[in-house]
Amino acid sequence: MKRSIAYIVGVVFLALCSLAGAQSIGAPGPFGLVIGKTSYEEALNAAQQRNWRYQEYEKKHFKPIGKKDPARGKNTFVKATPAGMDGIKSILIFFGGESTLDAVIIMLDPKLFEDVFQQLDGKYKLVEKSLKREYLSADYPYVLWKKDNVYIELQKPGPYRTRLVYVEKALYENYREFLNKHYPRFRRTEEKRGWMDEL
Repeated sequence: MKRSIAYIVGVVFLALCSLAGAQSIGAPGPFGLVIGKTSYEEALNAAQQRNWRYQEYEKKHFKPIGKKDPARGKNTFVKATPAGMDGIKSILIFFGGESTLDAVIIMLDPKLFEDVFQQLDGKYKLVEKSLKREYLSADYPYVLWKKDNVYIELQKPGPYRTRLVYVEKALYENYREFLNKHYPRFRRTEEKRGWMDEL
């Protein structure tokens, strides 16, 4: 009797451990949108359940896509405006050719950079951090983390722009700069006066 109880307790313990392990090793999923796993239909259902207003676009030409267009969900993105989520300006949800979630870019209130950084820093493994950079150039401040095959990058491309990017590692370069505009570094022209040679 004692042996069978110990056996049952052991099996339940192992089951709980494996369940907890499976949940902890799952891919990151902002708002339940799991990178590399969530389907197009699941993502739209999640947006509708949260009462997000949204419009779908072609990835290449930014042409709006209608609700009955056969191109829906294949190499497109959905721009969602979340209701009641103070600090989030918009959420871009990207789908690949297989109608599966490739990436999520969350446009944030710039004041939230530090708070979001603190929230994510212990949660994911740090890959790279560079906070002393130049705005509006390719060298803007950012922090990059990873979990499994997903990169999570907090970016500050300008003083009034902050973005949080969730993307599959293999597609990181494709989405890192999506909609980011860079400008050449500003360098003042040197003014040379005759007396400067005597300094």
